[in-house]
This record gives sequence, structure tokens and C-alpha cells, in this order.
Amino acid sequence: MALNITYERSALADFAADLPKLLLQYQLTLASWEREESIRRKERQLDREEDTRRIELNLLFDQRGETRAERKALERALEELDTTHSSLFGITEEDSTSASKDVVGTLTERLDIEISNETEKIEALEEQIDTKRYEIADINKMLGSLASISKEYGDPAIFDFPDVTRERLAETYGIPVELVGRYLKENPSAFNQALMDSWNRQLVVSEAQIGDIEYQEEKREFADKTTIVKNLLVNSPYVRKIGALVTEYADDLEGLPEAMMGLKLSTEDLPKGVNIATFLNEPGTETERFATMDDIYQSIASFKGDKPDYMGLFKFVNNLKETYDDQPDRQRKEEFRQFTLDLFNIDLTKSDKFMFEDYDPGKREDVIKDFTPESVTSYTFKQQGLYKTKFFKKNKDIKRIFKGYYKDLSDKEVIEKIKVLYDSLPNNPKSKKRSLTVVRKIRSKLVDAGHEIVKLDDIESNSGNAVRMAIPLANKFKVARALLEEQGISIDVEDSYRRWEVQKKAYDKWIAGGKVGPKVAHPDTSFHTIGYAFDLAQTNDMKREEVFAALRKVGLKQHPGEWFHWSLEDLK
Repeated sequence: MALNITYERSALADFAADLPKLLLQYQLTLASWEREESIRRKERQLDREEDTRRIELNLLFDQRGETRAERKALERALEELDTTHSSLFGITEEDSTSASKDVVGTLTERLDIEISNETEKIEALEEQIDTKRYEIADINKMLGSLASISKEYGDPAIFDFPDVTRERLAETYGIPVELVGRYLKENPSAFNQALMDSWNRQLVVSEAQIGDIEYQEEKREFADKTTIVKNLLVNSPYVRKIGALVTEYADDLEGLPEAMMGLKLSTEDLPKGVNIATFLNEPGTETERFATMDDIYQSIASFKGDKPDYMGLFKFVNNLKETYDDQPDRQRKEEFRQFTLDLFNIDLTKSDKFMFEDYDPGKREDVIKDFTPESVTSYTFKQQGLYKTKFFKKNKDIKRIFKGYYKDLSDKEVIEKIKVLYDSLPNNPKSKKRSLTVVRKIRSKLVDAGHEIVKLDDIESNSGNAVRMAIPLANKFKVARALLEEQGISIDVEDSYRRWEVQKKAYDKWIAGGKVGPKVAHPDTSFHTIGYAFDLAQTNDMKREEVFAALRKVGLKQHPGEWFHWSLEDLK
């Protein structure tokens, strides 16, 4: 019998049967999701790109606006500047700006091109503005300091039109000749005769004021120095001791010499005392010692009165300084210095206190700036009032004074220096010193000769500057240089031609500093400013007599007070 068996299908079997369908549905769903996500990603990317483009465009629009605003501001500034610039130089053709690029392409590209065009216009405007500002500043510098204009190019005594040519103005103020020319073309009456006349009137007033100021300063300086030296010298133990003896032996002059010869001075280091007569003139006889003591007393005591004995004081201090310098060691030097200080109130290490200026408050005379044999002899020459030949015959000790001062020079060299001084003095001591007007006339003759100032190409100064001289001086210099080269000597120059402005600054500084230090000549009296003088390097090699002899041989003159200064004319 057949069995009728019924099988029941399980859930697992059903799942297994449906699995392929389920997998297919899953795959379809997953693919749909991926497609949707891809679309969403593309949409987000497009959104980001759109945001970026929008930001870039906003920035470009802002940048275009800023450049346009900057360009317009510069155009307004240039327009305002043109008013001043055209008044100085006239209306000038403006530099063209770069040609604008064609505005094509996308919006971004068009904005980039517009910004580039504006930037080029801005750069061109800035260049125009800078150029005009510099040009205006240069002319204002000139107009604001017209006092710097030199008088030397026409008549050196006055301001005239040769002083204000475009070349002279450009050189004076360091600005381009072309720029000055444009200014003068637009302003032909900027420098007219009326202006010249006003300058010349002011010149007269200024020189008078400066002269009065200098006079008062010199008067005050003289009074101050006189007071200091007078207090030191006339109150010294020596003057007091001798003065007391002179009073004591007023009625017994024969006993005065012996009393003076017995004077001693005790110091802390020399308690037993030193015989003053022996100290002052050890090798001399008693008569000579007495004469020495009396001469010194009279010279020092003269400072109590109105006519100090400058020559006597010079000789005395110079002798003391020589003796001090000759001491064998530092200890002996200090002993000598201290003894001199105790006896005369003269400190040999500070001898400048006794360097008197040759100035009479009652007269307008120049002052002695250096305490030298030349300066003191010149003063004494005027004081004694003797004719030159008689003066030098009477004052036979001048050579000894020069020899003591210039220890390193031979007798021949000393005599040469005395000769230079002799030639510089007028025959009549009452002859007036050459006035500024006379000096200007001498310079004017040289300037009127029209000799060019040339550069010596094969030599430069110790400071590295070019050596420039007027042709007549340059020719003489070259000959002297050749003579020295034959002797194996190379000539060194410190300074030669100086611009008027450079000399004026140095002169003003010297005046402002109370005329301390070496005298600085006014630019209108200086031969440096016209190319007819030069200064040797201040070295021992240049002090050699061979150098001086060569320069003298070609006809150059040495300044008495400045061994290094040489010129075609001797102006003091």
C-alpha cells in the first residue's frame, strides 16, 4: 500500500528561495543611493565653486574700486601740485601713461585687466608727482637760502649778474643746471637789478654790524685775558720781592743790585732756597745777572700799566720754556716747572695763558692769534714806531728768539724765516694794514685775468680730494714738484681750491666758536676760494727746507704765520 506523505515547507526554505530576489532588490537600492549621493556631491561641488567665484568677483570688484579711488586721489594731488610747479617752470607737457589694455574675456578677466590698467596709471601718476615735488623742493632750497650766493664771479666786492647765472646757482645749491635754466626761463626777473641793489645795501649793513660785533668781542676778550695775566704776573713773588727792594732802596740805588742779587726763593722741594739771579742767568757776570733780573721785572711789572711789554715777556717765557724742555728727565722738568710757578706764577705747561692778543681797545687793529716770534715781532715793530731797517738793527736778539722757537731749523732756515717776516712788514710802521677793500681789489685782478681753475690729474690731496688750482699757480706748482722729484721728494698737498660756501661755513664756525684756534680767513679775502693758494700736508717731511726752497724758487710765497700755506700773493 502506498504511503501518502505530506511534507511541510520550512521558513528557512522560503528565505532561501527569496534570497536571490532580496539581493537583487538590495543591489538596486544601493545603486540608487550611490547615484543620489553622487548627484548630491556634484551639487555641493558646484555650490562651493559658485561661492568661490562669487568671493573672487567681490574681491576683484573691491580692488577695482580701490585702485580707481587711489588713481583719482593722485590725479587731484597732481592737479594741486601743478599750480605751484607751473608757477616755477611754466606749463609742461605731461608724460603719457601706459595705454589701456582692451577689456575682453570673462567677467573675471575683464576685472583683472581693468585693475591692471588702473595700477599702471597710478604708477605713472606717482612718478610725475615725485618728479615735480623734487623739482619744487630744489628750487625752494635755492630761494630759501639766497644768502649762500657768492659775490666772487663778477665784481667780487658786490653782488651782480655773473653771480646768479644758471651754472653758478646750480653749483652753489647742488641742483641740475637744466632745472635752474627752466626756472629762470619762466621767471626771468627773479634776479633783477633791484634785487642786486638790495643785497648790496644789506651787505654794507651786515659788514658794519659784523665789524662792530667783532670789535666788541675782541675788546671783551682782551680785557678778560689782560685781567687774568695781570693778576698772575704782577702778584707773583718775584714782582713783590723786587718791588719791595725797589721801594726800600729808592734812596740808595747803588745798594739795589747787591740786594737783588741776594734774593732767594724757597720751595717745598728746595727748603734752603735757590738764588734767583743764578737761576735766571747762571753763566752771566754779576752785572749781567742784575740786568737780567731788572729786565724781567720791568717786563712783568709793565702789565700794571697800559703798555705791556709783549716782546720782553715773550723773550722771557721763551727762554724759560727752552730751559724746561732741555731738562734731562721728568723729575728735573717737574722741579723746574714748580720753581717757575712758585716764583713767577707761570705754569710752563699752560703757556697759552700768556699768549696775548695784539689788540688796542682804542684802535681797530687785527689781533695776534699765535704766540710766535713773527706775531710778537710784528707787534713790537708797530709799538716802537721805527722804520723797518732801523728796527731790525736795534733789536739784534730777534735771530736768537727765532732760533729758540724754531729749534729744528738750521741757521740758514731761521734767517730765511726772518727774511720772510722782514718782507711782509711795511717800511713805515705807521702804514695802515691793507683793508678788506684793498684785498678784494688784489683778488679781483687775479679773477679778472680769467684764468681757469684746473684739476691736476696726477695728484690728489691727503684727504683723497682732487687738487685744483688756477692755471698760473698750477704751472708754478708743477715746476716746484718736478724740482723736488729730482731730489727724491714727493710733495703732499692737504688742501687747494675751496668753494666759497665751504670757506664761509668754516669762517662762520670759527666766529661762532669765539675765534678759538687758527685764524680762518673770510671767503672774500681767501686765496683758496679763487684757486691761488694751497696748503701742504702738515707733516715733518713737508717742513723740510728743500720743500720750502723749491716753492720759493718758482716764485711762491709762504704765509708768515702758517708755514704750510703757499700762494701767489701774501695776504694776511
